[in-house]
Amino acid sequence: MTVEAVDEPAPGLVRARLGNGLRIIIRPQPSVAVASVAVSYGVGFRHEQPGQAGFAHLFEHLMTQGSRSLDKVEHKRLIEAAGGWYSGQTRHDYTGYVVTVPSGAVDLALFCEADRMAGLRITQASLANQVDVVEEEIRGAIWSRAYGGFPWFQADAALFETWANGHDGYGDMDDLRRVTVDDAEAFFERWYGPDNAVVSVAGGVVIEEVLATAERYFASIPARSRPERAAVDEPAPARPRWRTETDHIATEPAIALGLRVPSPSADLPGYLRTRLAMAHLAQPATGPWWRTLVDGGAAHQVEAYLGSMSDSFGTAHPASVAIGIRLRAGIAARDAVEALDAATHRWLDELDEEALAACVRSSTTTLRRGTAPCWVRAEIAATTEIVHGDAALVDRIPGIWAETEASSFRSLVDHVFLGPSRAIVDIQPVARQA
Repeated sequence: MTVEAVDEPAPGLVRARLGNGLRIIIRPQPSVAVASVAVSYGVGFRHEQPGQAGFAHLFEHLMTQGSRSLDKVEHKRLIEAAGGWYSGQTRHDYTGYVVTVPSGAVDLALFCEADRMAGLRITQASLANQVDVVEEEIRGAIWSRAYGGFPWFQADAALFETWANGHDGYGDMDDLRRVTVDDAEAFFERWYGPDNAVVSVAGGVVIEEVLATAERYFASIPARSRPERAAVDEPAPARPRWRTETDHIATEPAIALGLRVPSPSADLPGYLRTRLAMAHLAQPATGPWWRTLVDGGAAHQVEAYLGSMSDSFGTAHPASVAIGIRLRAGIAARDAVEALDAATHRWLDELDEEALAACVRSSTTTLRRGTAPCWVRAEIAATTEIVHGDAALVDRIPGIWAETEASSFRSLVDHVFLGPSRAIVDIQPVARQA
């Protein structure tokens, strides 16, 4: 197999495709002495089946437990010995891995990724061990914390009705303890093929050298039939949904508010302009929500996130905003939501073309600063290519924002942030016995 196609979707960004369907993204940064290799696979929480909640997350862990020619955790040991670091994450629509190494170690990083794409060593012992690891992660992140998973898990569970969109992707331990080695091998065979993956390299690299190395390591991996994804669309709520939950660890109330947003698949500009609005409405310390609720004494904190667990770039349809408000004792949830909406109304009333232009300038600067590191560039390019088919999406966002008109922007904000397609979870602490 050889490189079958090469194009340049944005200046300084090269995209190639191998004969087995693997896409290679390269973004050189000649002045940088390090490089990052990100690999994204088109599988996440939404691709799990009932009875397998958390399988995609578990598999993220299994990817470190030995591959075709590398023993358990040897991948990690080799990368760290070369002076690098690595991480992984699972979201609704993809699972991603990223390593950052000195530029001279890119060959090693690509070899390690190709080795585990070619095949894993999954044993009963490694599976049982990683189920225990996932359980401890969930215990630390969810079970032992007030408002565990806040606000994403509460908001999504209330906003979405289908299992695929609303279940807890961190994992259901009863489900995970039933997973067998055969289940894991079948999952790998179905979802972890080269034709369902993107490899992205950014930093101090040479395009021709990366292409040659990628071809050497990845081209021999056989293509698999790309899996059909189940339809996960569902109607947006026609009216607000209210739900009350209790929390045995929290000492004060909180609100998780979920809002349906424009589809990243059908209306990507609208989705990205939702990010523009949210960045200013939810700005800590200076944004209108913070000034109204926190400075006004009703809340300790207001936070808001667009997309799956704050991953606005790697979320497909349907998508949402999750808003978390940690209230002060005695503040009613309905009063806080009314105050939030009133702050949004006031912001819209004051929004004109000049104010919008200032929002665009500020958000563009923040975006460019946040996406400057090579590991971020590699990760975003892999993510947006696997989810949206657009490795250059982050390069196009400033232009989309700059074309925004105040009147249409006000309509968008009114529809998303003040419309009926919302779910509110009123989280109340359980009274402790004296």
